[in-house]
Amino acid sequence: SSPSAQPDPPKPRRPRRQARGSKRLSRRNATDWDLEPGGWDWAAEQRRPAVAEPDETAPLDRIETWQRPATFQWSFSLFGKNEDLRTMTPPPGSLQSSFDKARSARHAVVRPALEAMRHTQGAVNRTVVVMLVNTGQSHLLLNFGCRCEARGIDWKAFTFVYALDSEVHRMLLSIGVASYHPEEAQLSRAAGRFGDAHFGRVVFWKNAVVHDVLQLGYNLLFQDVDLVWREDPRRYFFQPRAAAVDMCWQYDGGNRHQQPLYANSGFIFVRNTRRSRLFWREAFLLGHTQRSQQGITLPLLVHHYFNSGLKLHILGKRCEARLHLG
Repeated sequence: SSPSAQPDPPKPRRPRRQARGSKRLSRRNATDWDLEPGGWDWAAEQRRPAVAEPDETAPLDRIETWQRPATFQWSFSLFGKNEDLRTMTPPPGSLQSSFDKARSARHAVVRPALEAMRHTQGAVNRTVVVMLVNTGQSHLLLNFGCRCEARGIDWKAFTFVYALDSEVHRMLLSIGVASYHPEEAQLSRAAGRFGDAHFGRVVFWKNAVVHDVLQLGYNLLFQDVDLVWREDPRRYFFQPRAAAVDMCWQYDGGNRHQQPLYANSGFIFVRNTRRSRLFWREAFLLGHTQRSQQGITLPLLVHHYFNSGLKLHILGKRCEARLHLG
């Protein structure tokens, strides 16, 4: 009998034409090539601990705060060619110059308000909570206050709020919150998005108010108004292992734009030391140069870490849990 006929081999299919507007699987979006432009495996990055805290008793200033080597270096000069900034003097006619000229009148109001607070309680020494708010973000501050009161935290006893417009300043005083409104600030609406021009104008005041409270001789906890507490976190920064730290910053979650320290400016403890005062004076002078606070503070942190001996600690995820931040 004749051998059975073998079927013809299948013809190779022509590649289907890609529909217009559809996404082609490529090296950039395929899971096999899940790399960020900086060159690391992002999936693996999500699995690693945020900050190494190998010893629960080690001094915080001795714990490694660097997350990984930076994939780029800051290539710009901190002060450019402006000789006024190099000598720590604000340029004439600038917001910084106006803020400095109003210091005596401002401190005549702010100093008595701070002195009247319960800023020293138990281990906590001369430490106030400082926030910045305008009418557009006032509901977030009120939410912070409601959550504190529901948990038995007398937040008004140690919180000072700089108001960016007169309306929110009157509202804060009416509910018993210590507040001050700089006349130069009239920024009542919330920013449309992160980093827009309006947001950039607020950045100056974020650095200015920290600088201002340090000039008055206080430690401070500066935080954004969208945080809430489960308990008062200030005691954490006065435990013996934290005593040598100048500043503690919240961890920013591995965002490659915030390398190498990944320090988030939404929650900062600042001890009133010479190194801290120098850092925030420079941040204040540079307050008009960027549309985000971290665009100013991150290169300054690196600079002062190496050049001024700044004692810095980045709060890890476990640390934030112990601080009871919501």
